[in-house]
Amino acid sequence: MKTNIFFVYILILLLSGCRNLISDVEGPQVDPKLVLFSIISPEMDTIEVRVNKSIPLNTPRPGMYATYQPVENATVKLKSSTTEVTLPYQFRKLAYRIAVADFPVVAGGTYRLEVSAPGGFQVWAECTVPATLPNALEVTKVDKYASDGWFEGRAVSMRLGDIPGAGHFYYVDLARRFRPVIPGGPSGGYDMIGFESGEQYITDANKDGAFFLFRTFRFDLWPPRDTLILYSALTDEHFFRYHQSVRFFAGDNPFGEPTPVYTNVVGGLGVFAACRERKETYILD
Repeated sequence: MKTNIFFVYILILLLSGCRNLISDVEGPQVDPKLVLFSIISPEMDTIEVRVNKSIPLNTPRPGMYATYQPVENATVKLKSSTTEVTLPYQFRKLAYRIAVADFPVVAGGTYRLEVSAPGGFQVWAECTVPATLPNALEVTKVDKYASDGWFEGRAVSMRLGDIPGAGHFYYVDLARRFRPVIPGGPSGGYDMIGFESGEQYITDANKDGAFFLFRTFRFDLWPPRDTLILYSALTDEHFFRYHQSVRFFAGDNPFGEPTPVYTNVVGGLGVFAACRERKETYILD
């Protein structure tokens, strides 16, 4: 009995020592960095670059919700092999923006983003636009469910065919276009529908030429009919690796495996990536 008490006492001392050791560790002191986020595509009508600053560990965070304030006085330049443009800041959008019509994004082209800000901040990143469009996201089956309230339920199965050849990356999504409740009112908008199965960020590694399968969660059908927007994108590797790392980032979960967020921004953080987009409509009855 005395032996058991002795071992319990030793265990308590060890746990107490570990707790004190962890609480006494101080993180490294680092300076803030510029954080960029920009995705470009020939199919988009606008080029947008968001610029923020990182908040180092043990630094007081601004605001109740610790929001990252935009950097409004940066110089943002986008360069192609033949020309360059300086993007103006738009306060309403909290980003640097320019119309694609004023600076075309060309399939297969390589672009360089350079950002500087007062305080000695200078960062850059490069990306290459995929040369081809992805295949369309196809509806293969629509399951119907009995009404459990006002509307009947639906669940949609889909597939995306891989482009022949290795080294492709994809992103897929699905939205529902809803109509105005009042005739002649606002034009409506979009409602995102989640996936019960299937990965939204995909690589064709070891799956060259295969079909990727998806199925949505069950959702209500709004009569008389719904219009679905099927979205598929062929992305570069930067797009894929960044979003996958964000998806697996452990954050403040003490039981999560630490996962660094991918960045291709030299001297800073974030991502500058490119994609080709395809949108198809599908009407549900």
